[in-house]
Amino acid sequence: MEPIKGSEAASRVTGMMSPKHQVHGFAVDLSVRNIFALDPVGQVDFGGGEYRAAGRVPVAPQQRSREDKYMWWELDRGAYFVEFNEALDMAADEMALLEPDDRLLRAGASHIPVYLRGRVTVVEALLVVSALRVSVKQNARVSHIRLFKMLPAAKAPALTIPDPEALARELFLARPTPSSAGEQPVVKLSIPDPEAAVSRAAPHLSKPSPAAEPVSKSKGKRRKS
Repeated sequence: MEPIKGSEAASRVTGMMSPKHQVHGFAVDLSVRNIFALDPVGQVDFGGGEYRAAGRVPVAPQQRSREDKYMWWELDRGAYFVEFNEALDMAADEMALLEPDDRLLRAGASHIPVYLRGRVTVVEALLVVSALRVSVKQNARVSHIRLFKMLPAAKAPALTIPDPEALARELFLARPTPSSAGEQPVVKLSIPDPEAAVSRAAPHLSKPSPAAEPVSKSKGKRRKS
């Protein structure tokens, strides 16, 4: 996948409060529109016939002071559905990654990263508050998206299959030729002379020891005059 610059990704995003503040190098911020508490009962099965989504209870924002133009949601520890102001409309070969903002993490809340495809009219996330309490102002930027363009898969190199007839011809020409018609080829083995092999390996063993000279019977006797 190839990342798409924020300036180009912004053309796939509608409903932004302030593109000047929401568009970055390779990301676009998303702002909060509504927050819902969860009905504590949800149900999931294999086939889907007994599936039941958890219910949603709107959380009413509170005004802290009369001068505030936007109100605040006071979220206790737990899970909430967050609905964003922005919507997405991407091409078939594009994909968006929805991530929590670093400020949201440092405030004590988060949501899992989610991949989005195609046209998404309602972008939402399951927000988990781990701190004792987190206050979220209306239109706060709590998440962002990164867009990617999916590249075509690289083609594998073609396999070279040799010609069967040419391969059979090479094997036929490479076989040994019989000495005469109807005879099987004879493989001749070259066996070295054992005596010659011993002579080369241990010359002192191959030489015969000199024979003792016979002692003359006449040696040591006086010669008659």
